[in-house]
Amino acid sequence: WVAAFIFFFMVMMTLGEKKQDRYILPVYPMLDVVAAAGLWHFARRGSARRQTGLLAAVLVVNGALAVWSLPYTFAWYNPLLGGAKVAAQTVTIGWGEGLNEAAAYLNKKPDAAHLKASSWYGSTFAPYFRGETIRYSDQKGNALAGNYIVFYVNQLQRHYPDDEIWRYINDHFSPEKIIRINGVDYARVFPAPGIGHYVEDQKYSGIAGLLGWDWPGSPSPDGGPVQAGATLPLSLFWENLGKQPDEPFFVRLIGADGDVWAEGTTAPTAEFADAGLWRPGQIIEERGALPLPADTPPGDYSLQIGFYTQAVPQGELTFPTANAPLNAPLQTIAVRAGAASAAEAGLPLDNLRLLTPAPDIKIQAGALNFDVRWLAPQKTARVYQAEFALLDETGAARWTWPARPLIPFLPTDAWPAGVALCSRWHLPLTDPRAPGGAFQLQLRLLDETGAIAAEQTLGAVMLPGRVRNFALPQPEIPLDAALGPGIALLGADGVLSQLTPAINLPLTLYWRAVAPVEDNFTVFAQLLAPDGTVIAQQDAPPLAGNAPTGAWTPGEIIADAHTLPVPANLPPGEYRLITGMYFWETGRRLPVAQNGAQADFAVVATWNQP
Repeated sequence: WVAAFIFFFMVMMTLGEKKQDRYILPVYPMLDVVAAAGLWHFARRGSARRQTGLLAAVLVVNGALAVWSLPYTFAWYNPLLGGAKVAAQTVTIGWGEGLNEAAAYLNKKPDAAHLKASSWYGSTFAPYFRGETIRYSDQKGNALAGNYIVFYVNQLQRHYPDDEIWRYINDHFSPEKIIRINGVDYARVFPAPGIGHYVEDQKYSGIAGLLGWDWPGSPSPDGGPVQAGATLPLSLFWENLGKQPDEPFFVRLIGADGDVWAEGTTAPTAEFADAGLWRPGQIIEERGALPLPADTPPGDYSLQIGFYTQAVPQGELTFPTANAPLNAPLQTIAVRAGAASAAEAGLPLDNLRLLTPAPDIKIQAGALNFDVRWLAPQKTARVYQAEFALLDETGAARWTWPARPLIPFLPTDAWPAGVALCSRWHLPLTDPRAPGGAFQLQLRLLDETGAIAAEQTLGAVMLPGRVRNFALPQPEIPLDAALGPGIALLGADGVLSQLTPAINLPLTLYWRAVAPVEDNFTVFAQLLAPDGTVIAQQDAPPLAGNAPTGAWTPGEIIADAHTLPVPANLPPGEYRLITGMYFWETGRRLPVAQNGAQADFAVVATWNQP
C-alpha cells in the first residue's frame, strides 16, 4: 500500500502542467518507510557483523552523496535518473544556489560598492552583493537599470517575466560570468544598459508601457543644472503592447505654472526601425533630444513623457498614468539662465525691455495664446505684474484679464540681468461676457502697488463670438432707468406719436450693461389700458435669445427689437407702454429705479386716446 501511494501520487503530479520538485515532497516519508523496511529485512537475517557492515555501507554511500553535493545540497539530483541535467529538462530547479557566487564575482569589480545589479531573485542575491540590488519581477525597466543583470535558471525555465528581457540582453551583451553547478548553468551575469531612470507599472493596456530613460550625452540633467539653449540627448525604453508605429513619443519640460516650456520627440533606433517586426512585449529603444529654448526661465521643471495617439480624444497619453500616479515627477530638471543678450535691445517699459512688441497671437483651445520675451538690462528690485486689455476702435478698454506675475515661478526681482526670458500667456475666452470682433490687445505693466508703470499695444486680434456694440445710441425717446444692480435702459426707438388701433406697434429698447450680470433675464413689453389691464404684450430674451444678459460685456449696448399687436378696440383714456425684466423660472421682476421712483417696470411712453 505504501508503494501504491508513492506510485500513484507521482503519476498524478506528473500529469499536471506545472511541475515543481517540491510538489512531490509528500512521497519522501513513504520512501523512508520503504527504505527502513528494506534495511530491516536485510539486517535481521544476518549476523551482527553483517548488520554493522550494512549500516556502515548505508552511511558511507549517503555521506559520499551528501559530500559530493556540497555546498548546494538542493542542487543534487539522482544520478541514476540522469542527475541535474535531466532534472533541468523535467522540472524547474534552483533555490538560489549560485547567486552567492555571482555576487562574489561582481564584488571583485572596481568600485563594486557603487555598482547596481538587477536580479529577479533579489532576496537571495542582495545579502551577498556589496552594491545596490535592483529587484525585478515583471518590471522590465528595473531589469534595464542595473550595470549588470543576473539571470537565474529557475527564471529562464519559467520564462519570467517573459522572453523579451532575456532576448534584449542576450542580443546586446555577452555573459561575463556563468555559474555552473553539477553541469547546469545556474546563474548568468551580463552587463546591462544601466539606464539612469526607470519606472514601474507605467502601462497603457494594449498600447505601450514606459520602462525608463537615460541622458547618455552632454549636457545631462543628471549632472546638475543645464543651461537654457542647450540640447539634451535622450534614450527612451518602452514596451510594445500594440502601439501604432506612427504614434511618436515626446518628452516635455513642465514648469511650476503647468505650461510646456520645452518639447522634443524620439524615434526608434535603426535596430527597431522596422515596425513590422515588433513583437508583443518587446523592448523598444528610441533616441531623440530635448532642446531647451534659449529664453527658458531658470528654475526647476518636471519631466513629462508621453506619445501622440488616436486612441483617445485628447490625442495624447502621458506618463505617469492616472491609474498609477507617482509621488513625485518622473524627474526634476534644473535649468539655469541662458546666455546674455544685448542690453539695449527691445522696447523700454519702465525698468524692463520688451523684446517682442508684436508677438504671434493665436486662438487655440478657447484662449489667446502667445509668448512675450523680456529682458532686464540690470537687476531690478521691482516686482512687476502684467494685465492685458482689449481696446476698441476708440481706445477704450472693453475687456480686461486679471493681472499676474510675468513669470509665475520667477518674480522680476529674481531675473538675471541681461538675459532674455520668455513669459507664456493663455488668456481665456471661455467667459460668455468676452466680446467678439476686432480689438487691439494692450499690455499693461503694473508695479507693486498695482499702478500702471507702462503700456504697450501688442497687435490686432479678431475674436470669435458675438460682436458687441459699445457706441452710445441717440434714441428717439431718451430714458434713464436702472434695473437691478447692473442694467440700464437708455431709451427707445420706433414708438409712434399716436397710438393706432389694429397695428403691430414697433419698439426698439436700448439696454446697457453697467456691470457684469450673473443671471439670464427675460424682457417684457406691455401695453396697459387705462384701467391697468394688459392689452398687448411680448416676452422674449434679449435679441430673441442671441444676447442673454449673463453674457453681456460691461459697457455693451443692446438694441433689442420687439413688436406688440395693438387691439382694434381702444376705449378713451391714458395708455402706457412699459418694459422690464424678470426671472423666467419664478416670474419675479427686477426692481426698476426711474426718475426717482421705484417700481418693477419702466414707463417707455404714454398716450391719451380720445
